[in-house]
Amino acid sequence: MLSLHLSCCIILTLFGIKLDEFVGISATRADSDQKYTQEEKLALDKLRRIVSNSLYLDYQNEDGYLMNWLSHRNMDINAAARALENNIQWRKQNDIDNILNDKEVLKLQKSYPATYGKAVDKEGYPGNEMIYGNWNMRKAMVAGKRSQLFRLIISSFERMTTIARSVGKHQFVSLIDMQGYNLREHGCFACMAFYADIAISYENNYPNSVYKFIAINTPGIYESAFEILRPLMSKSTQDAINFFGSNKNDWQPFILNLFSKEQIPPRFGGTRTP
Repeated sequence: MLSLHLSCCIILTLFGIKLDEFVGISATRADSDQKYTQEEKLALDKLRRIVSNSLYLDYQNEDGYLMNWLSHRNMDINAAARALENNIQWRKQNDIDNILNDKEVLKLQKSYPATYGKAVDKEGYPGNEMIYGNWNMRKAMVAGKRSQLFRLIISSFERMTTIARSVGKHQFVSLIDMQGYNLREHGCFACMAFYADIAISYENNYPNSVYKFIAINTPGIYESAFEILRPLMSKSTQDAINFFGSNKNDWQPFILNLFSKEQIPPRFGGTRTP
């Protein structure tokens, strides 16, 4: 039987996915309400000077946003600058500034629903919620909708980081119900390559943006499959991920430690309606 590491390499090679320099890099503090050390302030100022001619959106000058890039590159200023320059080019090439109004993305949202920004945790981080079992990933692959689904997921990152900035944050929380996960619809070979592509794009373009990722009703087979993707993720992303099974007594206290009950729906242990 192939090892998980070898399986990952095969998937990446066959689908032409390349790793960037983020792999294995740890993170420090990132959000805008943090008190930065003198060394961090100097690093922020230097990074801002290096990329100042490329920054074209107001939020790109914010300390919290720039710290995401620095912390993701282990406070290596030049590496953070290169990554940010690459991101700006990627944004322009893929029209990311207008992705939230992309008609194809909006159309696909009906088949792949999620809730954005209704929940806010006790520290002020906004949350998104989705039922993963409702997302038929294989169907999109077979129907030739891979690129559209990719843009839909990128749009979710864009939407949540936009919502986070609106409340003075640069990170968000994801609540995922894995009920309905099955290997045929969610664990196919093409699906795994798609997840790898998403993981890399997240790391390259939305570094350190997830404060917490919480998945409940997670089947053991998914956690095994996830190990294929783990090498593609930075330490900060791996540290943010929390998997729980179906035992409510395990996951509910964890979620309610982050959210008040009225902020989240019953599916995640809260009382919010709808």
